[in-house]
Amino acid sequence: MSAPLAGLRVLELARILAGPWIGQTLADLLGDAVRNFTRQQLLEELEKRAVPCGPINSVADIFQDPHLAARGLQVNLAAPDVPGGEIPTVRTPIMFSSSELALDRPSPRLGEHTEEVAREIGFTLKR
Repeated sequence: MSAPLAGLRVLELARILAGPWIGQTLADLLGDAVRNFTRQQLLEELEKRAVPCGPINSVADIFQDPHLAARGLQVNLAAPDVPGGEIPTVRTPIMFSSSELALDRPSPRLGEHTEEVAREIGFTLKR
């Protein structure tokens, strides 16, 4: 088995020209460098080297995170039109000492407020 992070190299960014494809170029280079690591292996190796990092969580991962529960950040919002009648969501971590956030409804559905917003800005939608 090869040493952790064996084969990784410092990118010579001078050879990469700035332009519309720079983001994709960097993503491809990074993808090649980390492709053979599990998420946990990569996090451990980066943390050993004091590289600031964190996992990219799936929705399932988020709701399994003990920090989320400890901070009381999971909120189940009523949504009668979905199976189970609730949508689990994550509230903002910003908390005010003398004000509560209004957490009484889920995010709008796609197009739910389109007509209302269009009217507010002076447009009429054609059907």
